[in-house]
Amino acid sequence: MQGTKKLLLLAGAAASAAALALPTDSHAYPSDCVVSLKTSVGDWPLWRDGSHPGSFTYQGGSNFDQHHGALKVNGVAYPDVNGGADCDFNLDSTKIEYPARTLDGFTVRRSISVVPGGIRRVDSIHNPTNAIKQANVGFAFRVLGSQAIIDTESGNVEGESQDHWTVHENAGSSYPWLQWGETADQVYDPELVSLGADTDDWKWENPMPDADLQYQSIPVEPGATVRLVHLNGTGPTPAHSKARAQDVAAALEGLSFETAREVINYGLDPDKDGVSKGFDKCPGVKGNGANGCQTFVYVPPGDGNGGGGGGEQPPSGGGQAPAPTPPQGTPTPTPAPPVPAADRIAPKITLTGLGSTVRRSKLTGKGITAKLRCDERCRFSVKVQVRRRGAKKAATILRPKPASSGALRLKVGRKALRRLGRQRVTVLVVATDAAGNRRTLTRSVKLS
Repeated sequence: MQGTKKLLLLAGAAASAAALALPTDSHAYPSDCVVSLKTSVGDWPLWRDGSHPGSFTYQGGSNFDQHHGALKVNGVAYPDVNGGADCDFNLDSTKIEYPARTLDGFTVRRSISVVPGGIRRVDSIHNPTNAIKQANVGFAFRVLGSQAIIDTESGNVEGESQDHWTVHENAGSSYPWLQWGETADQVYDPELVSLGADTDDWKWENPMPDADLQYQSIPVEPGATVRLVHLNGTGPTPAHSKARAQDVAAALEGLSFETAREVINYGLDPDKDGVSKGFDKCPGVKGNGANGCQTFVYVPPGDGNGGGGGGEQPPSGGGQAPAPTPPQGTPTPTPAPPVPAADRIAPKITLTGLGSTVRRSKLTGKGITAKLRCDERCRFSVKVQVRRRGAKKAATILRPKPASSGALRLKVGRKALRRLGRQRVTVLVVATDAAGNRRTLTRSVKLS
């Protein structure tokens, strides 16, 4: 798969539903198809399509809403219209394997399992044909209006284009959290786009708007499978939920190597051990071995620590132990392979061709072409914002996409510049390198 695709979060109508009430739309399934997974925060109810039948109650607080997690492929809901009314899935107390469905020519499977503090959905999309097919995948975000965002990956209280997780506060004593990807080496990087007044924010508007994660134009090769992973849960404190939402590596913990390597929305190395998930035999564990797993060191008897030494120590992440050393002679300790040093240096970016003053007629006419450069391989996110008269915060009016050469064309419609409180626009550029380090450049431009 070539290039960087984008993930659009499209907000819809306001969420409204009573806990565990049956829905009134096309997902209206018999109540006997509601089953539960046993999680650390209680029995989590799910419908036969893998979505929530209503809000989930924990410690007196409502978490999420009806239809959260509903799946569509090219506009066709899972399960398809021929799925029948029977509850035809395999269930145990911690995992549900849903049946294969045919959605617009794709074979689609869904698996839901228990993770600490919540559940994980793994959606598999297989192309059974001998030609490449494009898949547009929709994943429903349904959050009650009483669940205000209190923390995000970007550190504020609004879901923005750089976010991959959010933590919410409800009216009770629990804190819902969402996780839908990670930043480093993203192939399909989420971009949040609201249909409300502020086009780049998904935010608490009392009630919280419904939304869909839309993975646009995923190319699926003949005979190939791609997978998408989404997590959601709840916790007893904001700190507990934030720690869980931030734990990106745990999203792939327990998945097989064959499954993890096909996940497209969690980057190339979620556990940050320097081994790409295409080669990582332990994709959810930060290993120190060449295969991405934890290895351990043989400690010879009489190592000076008392008690004759510690012997072999058990691995913490599923790695294979080295072969036992024969008792003859003095055993030679086997050092663990060094862990690659983490890249913690943010990229350097430059923006040329955009002066401090531009003609308003040029910006709304032919437009302005600028040039973005980065001192290493970078992924750019660009926003053009204005502060309208009477508004407390800036509104995003343009999200241009730089060309592969770094060329950036800025052209704004006349309507977008009406009612400006100040005759200025602000260009914000965020550059992210392969290790997830970010640098932001802000350029304020006066309109003449």
